[in-house]
Amino acid sequence: MVQPHEYATSVYDQPWFSAPGYPADMPAIWDRYWGYLHRQNTAPLMMGEFGTTLANPVDEVWLENLMACTGTGVDGIPFTYWSWNPGSGDTGGIVGDDWTTVNRAKQSIPQPYLIPPTSGGPGTTTTTTTGGGTGACKAAWKLDKSWQGGFQGSLTVTSTAASAANPRKIAFTLPGGATISNGWNGTYSQSGAAVTVTAPSHSRSRGAGAAVSLGFTANGPAGAPSAVTLDQAVCTT
Repeated sequence: MVQPHEYATSVYDQPWFSAPGYPADMPAIWDRYWGYLHRQNTAPLMMGEFGTTLANPVDEVWLENLMACTGTGVDGIPFTYWSWNPGSGDTGGIVGDDWTTVNRAKQSIPQPYLIPPTSGGPGTTTTTTTGGGTGACKAAWKLDKSWQGGFQGSLTVTSTAASAANPRKIAFTLPGGATISNGWNGTYSQSGAAVTVTAPSHSRSRGAGAAVSLGFTANGPAGAPSAVTLDQAVCTT
């Protein structure tokens, strides 16, 4: 198994951190050095170490883009963050010097990429709906970060339907010619301004009254998605 190590400026100030194309050119750099192994199914790949103190704003953008490149679910690149404990002088830890308090700023960035525990087994019942809209829904948008030429945001869609759906599908329209560069908690496809997100293989169903949280980075001017639908039902905002 190949285990690349990736670190930000708190460990070593690589030339690409100050390049004019940063951070948009980082996915191509990662792909050239190790990402192609996963993309071409050449060899097993695991991000063995990566981390930062987050003291420099450049590092925060780096970490957000690195996590987006790993993807999510069974099709994503597995990873281990360095480090959980506070003993690393280069990166610090996700927990503080008291070994108890979680650094929420750090934890919030890899959090969307963690595969949630699964439940169920024999006796589990899944209700499936077919056909058209399955009921009303509500959509809430949060702009997490923006930079020159791009932004990152999260979209939470909550169903008010009385029945579940399997598989679930969310659609929305991006403003101002924006295009998805990376997304998590689903498989993203885009045609013009219209984006469709189908459920990942590890979480295909949407429970009655359940909320689905999506996150993505995009190229273009920051703006809230519009015309949000959940399983063909139009959502209110």
